[in-house]
Amino acid sequence: MTAKVKMPKNESLHTWPKTITQQYSQLIRLACDGNLYGVMLQTKDLFEEIIKLPTVMALIAIDSMGESGKSDEYLVVARK
Repeated sequence: MTAKVKMPKNESLHTWPKTITQQYSQLIRLACDGNLYGVMLQTKDLFEEIIKLPTVMALIAIDSMGESGKSDEYLVVARK
């Protein structure tokens, strides 16, 4: 029989984007429930969100520069 663990409060979560806080909250819930396999999968999902969000924002910023601000490598990747 496993004991229920109280979910910790994290006051800094309100400063993060909602998608990341949802992934983090789910990770904590799974950890408190002792679901190891779920924790591993949720950790992967959380890291994907953490990497994806700034990457997409950077691509949007580069795209808004116009053709003069784009390197040849960017144009090759953007065309694929």
